[in-house]
Amino acid sequence: MRYTNLDEMYKALSRAERVAFDLETVGLDPQFSRASIMCISLCGEPGKPYVLLWDHPENKLPKDEVKVVLDELFAQEKVWIAQNGKFDCVWLRQFGFTVPAHSHDTIIMAHLLDENQPKNVESLASRYLGVPDWSQAMAGHFNAINKALREGKSIPYPPVEDLVTYAGRDADIELQLFNKLWPKLDPSQRRLHDFLMDVSWTLEEVEALGVYMRLEDLEQLEKDMEERMERALDLIEEKTGVRVNPNSPQQVASLLFDTLKLPVVDSTDTDAPSTGQHTLKVLRKKAPEVIDALLSYRKAKKYVGSYLKPWKSLLNDKSRLRSSFNITGTVTGRLSCQNQSPWRGTKSVGMSLHQVPRDGEIRSVVTAPSGRLLIVADYSQIELRVAAALANEERMIEAYRKGEDLHMLTASVVSGKPLDEVTKEDRSKAKAVNFGFLYGMGHRTFIDYAFDNYGIEFSEAEAKQVRNQYFRLYKGLLPWHRKVEDFVRRHGFIRSPLGRVRNLPDIHSPDPSLQHSAVRQAINSPVQATASDFTLMAMVLVHEYILRQSLPANVLGQVHDSVLVEADEDFAYSLAEDIKDIMENEVPLEVYHRFGYRFPLPLAAEVEICRRWGSDILKVLA
Repeated sequence: MRYTNLDEMYKALSRAERVAFDLETVGLDPQFSRASIMCISLCGEPGKPYVLLWDHPENKLPKDEVKVVLDELFAQEKVWIAQNGKFDCVWLRQFGFTVPAHSHDTIIMAHLLDENQPKNVESLASRYLGVPDWSQAMAGHFNAINKALREGKSIPYPPVEDLVTYAGRDADIELQLFNKLWPKLDPSQRRLHDFLMDVSWTLEEVEALGVYMRLEDLEQLEKDMEERMERALDLIEEKTGVRVNPNSPQQVASLLFDTLKLPVVDSTDTDAPSTGQHTLKVLRKKAPEVIDALLSYRKAKKYVGSYLKPWKSLLNDKSRLRSSFNITGTVTGRLSCQNQSPWRGTKSVGMSLHQVPRDGEIRSVVTAPSGRLLIVADYSQIELRVAAALANEERMIEAYRKGEDLHMLTASVVSGKPLDEVTKEDRSKAKAVNFGFLYGMGHRTFIDYAFDNYGIEFSEAEAKQVRNQYFRLYKGLLPWHRKVEDFVRRHGFIRSPLGRVRNLPDIHSPDPSLQHSAVRQAINSPVQATASDFTLMAMVLVHEYILRQSLPANVLGQVHDSVLVEADEDFAYSLAEDIKDIMENEVPLEVYHRFGYRFPLPLAAEVEICRRWGSDILKVLA
């Protein structure tokens, strides 16, 4: 293992066409006050890694000399390879290094080859290279560092030989993984890999900035929620004479079934009466005030415990909450994210932005600093549009080409009313119908789905009737379902129009329920993947547009089917119009250019300019 000869390393790596790079750090967040880079490892030839100590106390090389050499190397045009290189690039940028043009990522390659398998570097090395796990050699050292960070103690840096051996192995393995995995990718997977690298570059800036929150807003909403919890307890006591602890299932069960004499709706796995959310909603008609108070208490408690308090603890000195985005975090291709964690081995603190409900009350704490505004650009009914295209469903396609609201159309047919007589409640009911039956849900499952997600009750006869009406209206859906099922049963996978593969081994399970679930996933996955990729493409194009025009604006991230942007007030309104144009017109053109897929329907985006996410809306571009 070589880690001290700068001249030898520079000459060897300058000759290499491909170089893998990797960092070992103190902590996970480069903006954390005690964060540091212990070493940087590089490998341009299998079996010959180089490791340069940086903040490790045994580093004997002058940092200015090391930085000059690394910056010159990183500036060279070559195939730069990493495993989850977004992490390493964010750290290099934060510490003032030239960032290599990271173009290939082994974790993305592995995800595209098999989204179901573990993708950490040790698992990939075992699966593809037959290399035994080497992570335990450093596990104890990393645990000791984490403990020191949590307790504010001095960092117990690992022995240099342990660190260098481990770090060198990482870079060496990443280069070998590239050589093994890249040839396995077919042309469509390579196109996806390159696109996801663009996503990765965009997310580097997104992760560095974060969303703005005012501490006083968090504290005020926390106070409001705690008062709401107390009012709920007072109301329950007033109506029942019982001061209940809503956090105790036993006490809630006693209140519901002993004090109020309500019927037992469902049971837990241990045969105790269920007091879950579904049960409370079912029982609400029999004791609306008490049940509403319980539901209000639970909602407020979740907001305080899962969002407000954790977010307060994570705000940085610029009053921003930062997230770590995972490009390979879901099997369907959607991003996942968690709140930025300062050190290794720590579970994410609190719920992330991707887990925030569509509730303006909690979303409103995401705001913009003085002189700036938020732009929230949301694709309209994108999953329904994608499903219509994949199914070639003529009535749905006609509706979207005419600019009709598909929920209104469905509501009209289901309710038997003319379009101009459809009510808001009818439309809400139709949303449950559209999203429930789109992927082949049975009528019994739909009854619970509509009730739990939309608060709408259907009898079994009504659910059957509505299901039949739905598939008579959209005649192309059931043939599409059958076609997908036939394909996945024969091949064991399904592919999206942009090339994402969803492997579904459960289709060959002897368990019929697992087979049925695999069929549902086969129908759903290409739709979710395509909708997600369109939104990711929108985020990338908006980010590129902002950089190209040198606009005073920043992309804050992508949540579900929305892109969040923060901009100076003077530019927000014109930028919002440009973002709408990008999402509706440039995204399908870029998708066709990069993937050869021509989306047959118009895309529609609703763009809000607001002071707070979901509230204080100043203008809507629909």
